[in-house]
Amino acid sequence: MTLSEKVRIANSCDRIPLVIEWFVGRSRSAEKDLHEAETLASEGHHGEELLEFSFRRIYGEMGEKQQAILKVLSLIGTQLPVEAVAAGAGLPVHEVADELEELRDYSLIETQYNLNYKDVVHFLLPVTSSFIYREVARIPGYEVAVRRRLNDWYQAKEIVDPTQRVVVQQVRRGERNPELALAEVAKNSLASGDLDTAEQFYKLALERNQTNWQIHRDFAEFYRHYRHETAMAIQHYRNAAEHAPKQGPDRARVLREYGMVLRDSGLPNAYRLASEQLELALGETPKDAICRHALGDCHVKLGSFQRAVEVLEPLLEHPASKTREKTYPLLLECYDSLGEMLKAAEMRQRINR
Repeated sequence: MTLSEKVRIANSCDRIPLVIEWFVGRSRSAEKDLHEAETLASEGHHGEELLEFSFRRIYGEMGEKQQAILKVLSLIGTQLPVEAVAAGAGLPVHEVADELEELRDYSLIETQYNLNYKDVVHFLLPVTSSFIYREVARIPGYEVAVRRRLNDWYQAKEIVDPTQRVVVQQVRRGERNPELALAEVAKNSLASGDLDTAEQFYKLALERNQTNWQIHRDFAEFYRHYRHETAMAIQHYRNAAEHAPKQGPDRARVLREYGMVLRDSGLPNAYRLASEQLELALGETPKDAICRHALGDCHVKLGSFQRAVEVLEPLLEHPASKTREKTYPLLLECYDSLGEMLKAAEMRQRINR
């Protein structure tokens, strides 16, 4: 728009900031906006009257879902996460999330990050809330129904297990770290053999915090050992490795398990991918026999026999007999391939004892 066109729109909105925000928020083309601005100016409304008139025009153009969302926020009168808004409106969370984005673009709702919920919360400006509440008051029983749905949600009545219900209640009230509490519910469900609930709550935990490496690691283990879904295990191990501490035993363990899953994945380049992760893990914890053996195995499969020997020979003095016995055949293959006849003969003697 030209400066003069912008001035025309501002003047038609009586230069009231909120009216201008509402007008511009729903704009789709300059030509249509200028036409609507002329129509708005011809109505002759000013001040509070114009504010309410503008809101009612916008409100009347909304669909039922958007109106329901605004009604919930007006009724409760406090900041709400998207799940609470969805519960109050009786709508799926993903649909409410999409509608909230559009309503924010229209400058009808405000958002901010809430430390208790560890999530974005949504609320209305007082003037918007008062307009919407008048609409709610005209519908018999509407407020009671919304408050009942929200009460059931805060009470977590859909959760059967009483212990888990308490945890979910605390999360929904913002009383506990959300992702850790939801992960705790997932672990409890897993312990009781309820895999579907465990999977659901792991997903909810990660929706709260996609960068929590511990939850990604636990979810990877879930897919690896309980669902036997290697692709999903690899995905979550990859995320865990990305967000894990930059050094130390925690990082080493994540990389070790990630490498072992890759090794057994059946991918065309499985051993190369696995060896990359296992090399990093061994660099952090050189005394990790499990990692050392897995890395040696990968190098044998890759034909990197000299590197395999370097990795595996320290295990010959390992105190655990099973570890030593698993290492002998790998080293024998290396020695045979490298032409180390004396070492190969010695290894055969060890195997045949």
